[in-house]
Amino acid sequence: MLQLKSLPIVVSFSTLQLDYLRIIARQQDIERLKETIAASVTSKSEDEEDLKAVINEKNDFANKQKSFFDTREELSKKSAELDKEVYRLNTQKEKLLDNQQGLVSYMF
Repeated sequence: MLQLKSLPIVVSFSTLQLDYLRIIARQQDIERLKETIAASVTSKSEDEEDLKAVINEKNDFANKQKSFFDTREELSKKSAELDKEVYRLNTQKEKLLDNQQGLVSYMF
């Protein structure tokens, strides 16, 4: 009978050892999860910085593009004005040539 009573004590001791090993394993799991969380936070911060950089680049590009289109519009307006002026001057030139030919015809 003594052996039977000592057996549960051994089983209890083994159970304690298993529980202790499970506790150690869970603590290691917790540490790994903490490291993973810390890495994720760092990664998130880096991703946010990258996102801000990309947004700034996008805004810079949009500003340059807007400036380009504004300049293009101004040049287009100037070109249209110059075309009108050329047409006006050509019309005036033709009138003057007609007047000159009329005077030459009148003289001779």
